[in-house]
Amino acid sequence: MSCSHLHDFLQTEISIIEEHIDRHKWFNHIEDKELAVEDFIAKYGGIIRSCYCGYICPMRFDCLLSIQYHNVCPLSSGCNIKKE
Repeated sequence: MSCSHLHDFLQTEISIIEEHIDRHKWFNHIEDKELAVEDFIAKYGGIIRSCYCGYICPMRFDCLLSIQYHNVCPLSSGCNIKKE
């Protein structure tokens, strides 16, 4: 199983990083941009994915990969899958 909207997700992640990386570098006293990007992704990558997959992705209700990001069953027929 793979994400059919991976490109869109990555574009969203890149936009968020570009918007916030300078402040992240300053707050965390990181001079090197590449190290700052790695740190940003390590700290906030999960949150970005959760927001994209749970709220933004147009396939979020039909995607088995995104089920962990919302309490609604992604299958139109319904199911007994519970969020853990």
